[in-house]
Amino acid sequence: MDDKPLVSILGITYNRKVFLHETIESILNQTYKNFEIIIVDNFSNYDFLSYMNSFKDDRIKPFQNKNNGVIVVNRNYGLTKAQGEYIAVCDDDDLWIPQKLEKQVNYLNYNHDIAALGCQYSCINENGNPLNEMHWPVGFKNNIFSLITGFSPVGHPGVLIRKKVLNKVGNYDSRYPPAEDYELWLRLVVNGYKLDNLDEFLIKYRIHQSQTSTLQRKLLRKNHILAFNYFYHLMVGMQLTTNDLIEYFNIFKFKAKVKQNNISKIFTIYFSLLTSINKIYYLDRDIKSVLHQQFFNAIGKNVDDVSFFNIISEAINHRVLGLDVKMQLWAIYKTRLQSSEK
Repeated sequence: MDDKPLVSILGITYNRKVFLHETIESILNQTYKNFEIIIVDNFSNYDFLSYMNSFKDDRIKPFQNKNNGVIVVNRNYGLTKAQGEYIAVCDDDDLWIPQKLEKQVNYLNYNHDIAALGCQYSCINENGNPLNEMHWPVGFKNNIFSLITGFSPVGHPGVLIRKKVLNKVGNYDSRYPPAEDYELWLRLVVNGYKLDNLDEFLIKYRIHQSQTSTLQRKLLRKNHILAFNYFYHLMVGMQLTTNDLIEYFNIFKFKAKVKQNNISKIFTIYFSLLTSINKIYYLDRDIKSVLHQQFFNAIGKNVDDVSFFNIISEAINHRVLGLDVKMQLWAIYKTRLQSSEK
């Protein structure tokens, strides 16, 4: 009889004993029970191994490994210890609701085309008090749009991913910390895999000043851009300048205004990526229409000195001026016209 766990839960930790205790308790309280917990510690300043043994649950499998401040090293180390078909990622300061794992396992068991599945977040502070919500795109078309426009299509904390897929694409790339998760999603798409998120709030994501995304914000943004540029190179066969990418991200990710001299570059980046992705997934007309609508809505909301004529000209250049696109552009133009008259 095969007694291997179906799910390997991978957690990386360092000096977060109190948070880690809450995290482990939330995992042990899951309604789904066929899992192991792989926890890799970067030699914390307390007796980590004894502390893990105090839970008295043989599903908890603690390891210690130096990562020299690069968490992705221990992510890959933990993967070498995992036995499950699915890898569940859990940071050492987040909490899971009891049905989290059950819902995701059931979904992946019946949706074999999805390689990685995330969920929605309820955000909490360091004391566990509610803050706000964090939303991730649900559905293939929304996921693709997020990816093309520079957003992460899946939230890494709380994701459930097929281990064989991870292994096949080479696991995490240590060149992009702490954006290794974002780079992984892009690499999965290059290899033709699909990503998605459940439209349910299944984890409590803790926001505090000592979390990696806060401490390494500048490095995160830098490597996020580098990962996207490499993705663009693989998909389109060209590389972009850092300035071009920043302008592109500004319009979608950071809601900056589009300047006249950048509108052509933004169209080129977006539609060349969309064309390449279409060759992988064979997007149907309805999905393309929704993507066009989202794109032009974003352009329309954030233009500066770009005229309606400029947008029409670029749409013609990229051969996307069907009836549905004309209606979208006209709606954008009317909205801008009404705003200027107020």
